[in-house]
Amino acid sequence: MKKALFLIICLLSITISYSQQISGKVTDGEFNQPLAFVNIQLTENKGSISNNEGAFTIDVSGLEASHKVEFSFMGFETLRLSVEELKENAQVIMKPSIELLDQVVISDRNLSAVEIINKFNENREKNHQLTNQRYRLFTRGKTQFLPEQMMFKLKKANNLKRKERKNINDALNEINERISGTRNMFFAESLKDVYKKDSVYLTDYIKRIRLTDTDAKGSIDDYQKEALSQLFENLESDNTFKMKIGIIKVADSVDINSDDDSFMVSTSTEEDQEEDEVNESATESFLKRKSLINKNTLPQALREPEYFEYTLEEPSIINGRPQYVISFEPDKRKAKFEGKIYIDQEDFALTQIDYQLADGKKLESINLKLLGLKFNQHKAENSIRYAKNEAGFYVPYYVSETEGRYAFLRRTLTFIENHPERSERIKFKLRFIIELNMIETTELVLVEQESIEEKAIDQTQFNTSVEAEILETYDPSIWEDYPIFEATEEMKTFHINK
Repeated sequence: MKKALFLIICLLSITISYSQQISGKVTDGEFNQPLAFVNIQLTENKGSISNNEGAFTIDVSGLEASHKVEFSFMGFETLRLSVEELKENAQVIMKPSIELLDQVVISDRNLSAVEIINKFNENREKNHQLTNQRYRLFTRGKTQFLPEQMMFKLKKANNLKRKERKNINDALNEINERISGTRNMFFAESLKDVYKKDSVYLTDYIKRIRLTDTDAKGSIDDYQKEALSQLFENLESDNTFKMKIGIIKVADSVDINSDDDSFMVSTSTEEDQEEDEVNESATESFLKRKSLINKNTLPQALREPEYFEYTLEEPSIINGRPQYVISFEPDKRKAKFEGKIYIDQEDFALTQIDYQLADGKKLESINLKLLGLKFNQHKAENSIRYAKNEAGFYVPYYVSETEGRYAFLRRTLTFIENHPERSERIKFKLRFIIELNMIETTELVLVEQESIEEKAIDQTQFNTSVEAEILETYDPSIWEDYPIFEATEEMKTFHINK
C-alpha cells in the first residue's frame, strides 16, 4: 500500500513538473515557414526566444492560466496568447504586420541613412545602458573542427631499430588515415547570472553541460599531442631527449616515458590564452560588448559610417513601433562588413543589427610561408536583437556570433637522445602538416532580469566556475528545471560514432 501511494505521489509530481513547461513552434502565417529568434516575453522581466528552427520551450510556473505571453518579431504583428491557450495548442502562427509602414515622426521624414545613424549615436547613451540588475543568461556554443590535411611523418632517423621504425610509421599512418576528412563537433551550454552593480560585474555560474565525443580533438595542439604520444609509446629508450625546431632548442630534457606534456610546441598565442580565460572567468564581457554601452565596441557600420555606403529601405514594424531599415556595404577598403540596421523611429534606439563579412573580406590574417604558418578568419556573422526593459533601456535579448578560421601549420621537430655514447644516440625528425577549418558559433539569450538597486549582493556564495557535465548524447531532461533556449534537431540527434 505504501509503495502504491509512493508511486501515485511520484506520478503526480512528474505531471505537475512537466506541466510547467510548454514546448511549441512559431511559424509565418503567410508562407507557413518557421520563424527563428522570435522574442517571447513571459513577464516584464522574463522571456525566451525561438531557435533557428522556430521551436521554443517556456517555463510558465507561477503564471495564471489567463496570463498573456507575448510573441514579437520584426515585420510581424505582436501576438499575445494566454498560458491556457498555449497549453491547448503551442503551434504559434504570426501574421505580417498590416500597419502603415511609412508611419514616421513628421519632423524626421527627410532624414538620410547617415543622419539616422548619427541620431542613433547622439542618443546611444540615453537608450542603451546596463543598470544595476541581475541578468540571467543562457549561452550555447557549437564548435566544428574540419581537418583538410593531416600528415605526420618520421624522417632521417638514426639508431632506430627496424621494429621501432615500423611501429612508429604504422602508428603515424593510422593517425593520418583516421583524421583526414573527419569532422569533430561539440556543443557547450551554460546558465549563469551576471550581476551589474555600479561599475562592478560579477558572474555566478548555475549549470554547464558539454555535448561531445570525449575523444574528439579541440585544437591543433591536440592533434600534435596525439602524434607525439604515439611516437613516444613506440620508442624503446630510457633516456630523455633534446627537442628542437630548426636550430632553436625547445626543450633540453624531454622524458618520453612521462605523462608531462609541458614541452608541447603550442600553436596558440598568449593573447588566445588570455581570451579563453576572459571568456571563462569573466563572461560579463560578452554582455558588455554587445550592449552598446562603449563606443569602441560598436559594430563598425555604426562606429565608422564614413567607410560605408548606406541605403535607406522600406520601414518595418516591431511591437507596433515603426523602424528605419538601413542596408550597408563597404565603400572604402577599411570597411569589412555588409548587412542591415534597424533603428526605432521614435527614440533612435538600435533594435536589431545583422551583419557579416562582405565578399572577399577577411579579418585577422597571417601568412608566413617560410615559417610554415598561415592563418586567417574568413567568416564572421553577427545578429543582435534589443528590447526595452522596465528601466526604459534597450538591452540585447539575443546575440548570435559565428566565426570561421583557417589554419595551416608545417613543422619539423628534431629529437636527439641524451645518451652518454654519442655514436649510439637516437636522432630523428618528425615532420607534420596540419590544415583545418574551425567554425564556432556562440548564442546568448537573456532569459531573466531583476533589479538589484536596493539589494545586498553576497558574492561569497557565488560559483565563479562550475564543472561541465559531459554528455555523449542529448538528454532532454538536463535543463528541465531551468529556463532554456530550445535545442535544435542537430543537437537532439547528435551521437558519437565510435
